[in-house]
Amino acid sequence: DKGGRYIVKGAAGELVTSQDTVDAVIYATGYKFDFPFFSESSGLFPSECTMRSPEGAFRESLHLHLFHRKHPSSLFFLGLPEFGPGIFKVMEHQTKAIIAVMKGHVSTEDLASLDIRCSFPYGHMRDDIFPYCVMLDSLPAGTHRSFPDDHWQVKLPRDIEVRMEVARDTREARASMPQRYRDRNYRIIESDGVEGGITWEVVVE
Repeated sequence: DKGGRYIVKGAAGELVTSQDTVDAVIYATGYKFDFPFFSESSGLFPSECTMRSPEGAFRESLHLHLFHRKHPSSLFFLGLPEFGPGIFKVMEHQTKAIIAVMKGHVSTEDLASLDIRCSFPYGHMRDDIFPYCVMLDSLPAGTHRSFPDDHWQVKLPRDIEVRMEVARDTREARASMPQRYRDRNYRIIESDGVEGGITWEVVVE
C-alpha cells in the first residue's frame, strides 16, 4: 500500500498485511539484459562493454554464466544466459550451486577451472542446458573436479534426461505443425523401486 506495507498469504491461506515496510519492489523480469543500477565506474563489468553490449560484459565477467569473477561468493546472476526449456527448474540448480559456493565448499579456483574446461554456449541454450544442470549439481555434491571436459560425456540423471526428451518432443511437434501447434501437456510417470523407471506421455495435444 502507500505506506510501504505489503500483503502476504498466511498459514491458513488468509491475506495478512505486513507490520514491516519495504522501500521498493524491483520487477526483474523480461529478456533484455539491462542492469542500470551498475554504473560503468563500479568496475564490476568491462567499461567498454557495459552499455553498448551488456551480453558481452556478462560473458567476460561471470564464471559459468552465474558467479561474478571478482565477487564469486557474493554476487550472482540467476537466469543467465537465455535458457530454453524449464527456466525455473534451471534456476533451482543454480541456487543450489550458489549455496555451495557461499558455504565455502567450492573455491574460486574450482569455478575458474570449470569455466575453462566446460565451455557452455552463452547464447540461447538448447540441449546444452541439461548437462549444464548436471554440472551445477556437481558443485554441492563435491564431484565438480571430476566433471568431464566434454560435457556431453556426462551421464544425465534420469529426471534430467526426461526433461530433455520432453523438450525435444515439444520442438519436433512445433516443427511438424507450425501453423496450428498448441503447447502439449505431459504426464511424468515414476515406477517406485525401479531404477531409471521415470517415463512420460503426452496427455493433451
